[in-house]
Amino acid sequence: MTHPTHSFATHHHAKLRGEIRELGTTLGRVITQLEGRATFATVESLRRLAKARRAGENGAGAQLTAAVAALPNAAAFNQAMAFTLYFELINLAEENFRIMLLRRRRAARWSNPDAPPMRETIEAAVVALKERGVDSVSMQALVDRLHIELVFTAHPTEAKRRTVLEKLRRLGEILRERREPALARNPLLLDPACVERAVASLWLTDRSRVARPEVADEARTGLWYFDTTLFETVPRIQADFEQALTRHYPLVRAPKRWLTFGSWIGGDRDGNPNVTAAVTAEVLRLHRTLALEKLRLAAHELAHALTVSDRRASITPAVRKALRKGAPLSPQIEALFHRYPHEPYRLLLSGLRDQLAQARDKIRVGGPDRVMLTKLLGTIRASLRSGRAAPLAEGELSAMQQQLGVFGLHTAQLDLRQHSAQHETVVEEVIGRPDYGSLPEKDKRALLRAAIAGATPLRPIALARLSTPSRQVLDPLILAAETAGLRGDGALGLYIISMTADVSDVLEVQLLQRLTGAALPIAPLFETLADLERAPRVLADMFSEPGARKPQHQHVMLGYSDSNKDCGYLTANWALYRAQEEITRVCGSHGVPLTFFHGRGGSIARGGGPAAKA
Repeated sequence: MTHPTHSFATHHHAKLRGEIRELGTTLGRVITQLEGRATFATVESLRRLAKARRAGENGAGAQLTAAVAALPNAAAFNQAMAFTLYFELINLAEENFRIMLLRRRRAARWSNPDAPPMRETIEAAVVALKERGVDSVSMQALVDRLHIELVFTAHPTEAKRRTVLEKLRRLGEILRERREPALARNPLLLDPACVERAVASLWLTDRSRVARPEVADEARTGLWYFDTTLFETVPRIQADFEQALTRHYPLVRAPKRWLTFGSWIGGDRDGNPNVTAAVTAEVLRLHRTLALEKLRLAAHELAHALTVSDRRASITPAVRKALRKGAPLSPQIEALFHRYPHEPYRLLLSGLRDQLAQARDKIRVGGPDRVMLTKLLGTIRASLRSGRAAPLAEGELSAMQQQLGVFGLHTAQLDLRQHSAQHETVVEEVIGRPDYGSLPEKDKRALLRAAIAGATPLRPIALARLSTPSRQVLDPLILAAETAGLRGDGALGLYIISMTADVSDVLEVQLLQRLTGAALPIAPLFETLADLERAPRVLADMFSEPGARKPQHQHVMLGYSDSNKDCGYLTANWALYRAQEEITRVCGSHGVPLTFFHGRGGSIARGGGPAAKA
């Protein structure tokens, strides 16, 4: 007898194989139509040789190498395009297959609450803790201190054009619609020519930019993922967390801002001279513009959802007070006040939408702040929950509150990073000691302690006298001080010191922050084998510095890529493991809360792998 699960998997794997064959055939037709039969014949010949080589057939590898080497440049480009696009299409099919499986499993879980949770989900983790005997009090303490920050670090040479990303996303949506024809929202997508047009459009689109990508281009590509995926997904993750706790720990309150995002794109200066203070300022503007636009859209949708009439449900005095304070900001909003006089939530949210739009379009900072937005949404939620409209307090309103809580008005905190050697050069100039870099560590610390004790922000005339290299290091810190004053907390994150080798590397940044008025949390980055081995001692010395205040919270970054390059994969991973144990012990003995920043991701050499197993 065939097991039902096996039958299901076999059936859908067959559908996946069929879809891949269909996509390959479609690509073949497009290549033949646009480039000719000879080009497609070469694609097929290279594909057969590659399969033969993989199967271990004698001479296949040499034949494949010779065939590729003989291609003229234009023909080689077409072949590269053909295989690139083929694998992109396969990836889309496999991704859609995985989405379908996960959705079916989720639906099965909802229909059968007694079934075990899906593997590697939040609920699976909660159940595992419960099975280990973690009680409600311990669980509350655990979730209260939980904080995970995911950081975008990318390079222009590794980034697809946003145009290509958008075309691939759209094609993925088309394929998902076609998988369930009876549920397709747009019947025109069922026409096979629709897929062929999408593939042809990808084939005819340039993969590389005409001009060399700027840092701002890289930032826009990073923000594309926030725009198209993360703003929508994060509220679902929060809902999963809350449902898991309600089911297994009904007395435990879910945390509200345990997942946040950071970015290095536009703040990482180590090895990239193009990341100037002006570029960082522009990236901060892009971050803010996206956050305000996404919140504006959420307010717009929520205004249409919360059309509750005060003649049908009770409204709290706090909502009426907020409505009186929020005088119409534009003729459009004033017209809404006359058209919908009995729909207070709609009016409040329409006014908020107008404020967010005006703030988005301003070059300088202005408009509502995070505290005001949080309070307003909380007031609306409390009013809804107090009366007959209580069911409407969840859904879209809850999602907007989550978006505000996670992304704020800045989308992601922008970290700054600079190499320790650059700081040393600036210190030599500002303290007037050209020999500083050659001094013993103890003498460096003594000089730095004295300099920090008497440091005040440099006046503009003193800054103007500094060399250009020194200004390039200091200007981002000056921007950080200005940003904190204009935009408040949340726009910028950590200041990361690459190649931290000793306490003086941290003291140098403390001095530079005093001289510029910046106050970013400092995260030493330990990268090489020697630095990882020294890290516990460096932190212990740092916490014991004479006259120094212990940090309220210490971030420590661990480098995976450089440690792998330095000593190899196995040795590096053992060193990273040992360093984490010893750093945790040192911070614990000094009473300093610790957060590890893992520089992992991408390839295995960079510490990549399944995130759930990290």
